[in-house]
This record gives sequence, structure tokens and C-alpha cells, in this order.
Amino acid sequence: PWPKYRHDAQNTGLSQYTGPDKPNVVWSRELHSSSSAIMVTTAIVGRKNSIYMAVNDMAVNDTVFKLDEDGNTVWTVGSGNFSGPMLVDDSEDIYIVGPDSRKFLRIDRMRNFTEVAKTDSPNEYFIDTNVAGRGFALLTDYDWTGGPSRLLSIGKDGITDWSFSVDEFIADLT
Repeated sequence: PWPKYRHDAQNTGLSQYTGPDKPNVVWSRELHSSSSAIMVTTAIVGRKNSIYMAVNDMAVNDTVFKLDEDGNTVWTVGSGNFSGPMLVDDSEDIYIVGPDSRKFLRIDRMRNFTEVAKTDSPNEYFIDTNVAGRGFALLTDYDWTGGPSRLLSIGKDGITDWSFSVDEFIADLT
């Protein structure tokens, strides 16, 4: 499994498996967009070898893809403006920073959306996520020019366990 950007809670970017001596491409997938501007989140891999990624075409046609291990589409779901990053849990529920970076959403196996958390202010944005304790650590920033940041611990039930504010910009949860 590769459940999040940079693999694990320590953001090592390392797998416990040794890759092949001479790697070769097994399959590739071209993603199309109705817009010329396209951004693809880092692919994440669930426990059942399902591959998840979000395609943001900088318009309203954002899509989360679930692919099987051969690159075939299992399902897609689109709604709003996904900004990533994504996480996948052991039950294969997807967690993603959603509309305008102000909401943290769960997409369950039936493709239903649930709001897990939202920012407290219209000037506050989620900029990074990580796995922590019984749920997630979410990093927020109050303005993109380096205003105060908050680190929150939020359970899967959406309840904030704790919050810590600093008067400087924190770039990520490394």
C-alpha cells in the first residue's frame, strides 16, 4: 500500500519493498480533460492494490479515479474543486481536501461524500494532511503570504482533538 503522498506519516517516500533490478512499464494511462490546464494529484494505493488519483482541470470538471491494478477504471466521481492531497484508509475510504481548500471530505466505497471538517474562516485553507493518532492531522494557513498557521488533530468522526496555532507559515507536515 501507498496510502498517502510520500507514503507514510513520516513522509519518507520509501517503500518496504525492493523494486525490480530492471524496471519496465507494465501499463500507462492517459487522462483527458476538457481544459488545457490539468493537475493530477499523487497516486495513492490502497490495501487491495486499488489506485486512486484526482484530476483537477482548473474548472468544474474535477474527478477522482479509482483504477484496478491493471489501470482499468473501476469508478470515477466528480464534484467541486478537489485540491488534494488525498489519503486512503484501511477500509478504502478516500479523504481529500475539497472545494476551494476549505473542506476535508470523505468519499466512501459507494462514492458518497461526507464533510469531515471545514475551515473556521473564509481566509483559512487546508494545505497539507497526514495520518495521526485516531484520525488525521490537518495543516491550515490563514493567508498565502505567510500568516498564522494551525495544526489540528481531527478524528474520522470530524471531532477536533486539539489545535495548535503559530504565527508563521508552515509549508507541510514533514
